[in-house]
Amino acid sequence: AYTVGDRYRFKNFYIGWSMKNFLENYQANIID
Repeated sequence: AYTVGDRYRFKNFYIGWSMKNFLENYQANIID
């Protein structure tokens, strides 16, 4: 059973991870 806090934390983690992947892929494409 998730609490609202856990869901909020997971959402922030997921967004942060997605942004990290996006920026890494973006930089890799520029280098190529």
